[in-house]
Amino acid sequence: PWLPSQIEQREGRIVRQGNQHDEVDIFAYATEGSLDATMWQNNERKARFIAAALAGDTSIRRLEDLGEGQANQFAMAKAIASGDQRLMQKAGLEADIARLERLRAAHIDDQHAVRRQIRDAERDIEYSTRRIGDIGQDIERLVPTNGDAFAMTVMDKVYDERKLAGRALMKE
Repeated sequence: PWLPSQIEQREGRIVRQGNQHDEVDIFAYATEGSLDATMWQNNERKARFIAAALAGDTSIRRLEDLGEGQANQFAMAKAIASGDQRLMQKAGLEADIARLERLRAAHIDDQHAVRRQIRDAERDIEYSTRRIGDIGQDIERLVPTNGDAFAMTVMDKVYDERKLAGRALMKE
């Protein structure tokens, strides 16, 4: 396959929802010293370009700056097909770098989330402390109205029966 989409299509037919087995192994064969290395190199280059276009990252000036997803798989396949140990080592190191960069980005995101949670918690503490004071004042001003202790003033007239106070309130 000379296009990343052909590989994705082929593997998509293997890894499907509803398969009898939860896990499948996909093997890619290459002949050392053949055009297979060139094919995998082209797939790697195209996959990196596609990843850059889809990510919309304008800070990337060279496609080599990418090191994500399918491109790493193609790089490893290219290195294996070439038979050059240095290429295999380079592909492995690039995959490690990409993984570490993802971990670093995730760590930075986590730090921002924790800082936001701390800020929100401090704001909640301040708000709750203020509410406790307000509720305390409300409790101090509370006038019991159970049973015979009921009294309500509507338009400067005091009512001691709930029904009459309700009617007076509805008229106003």
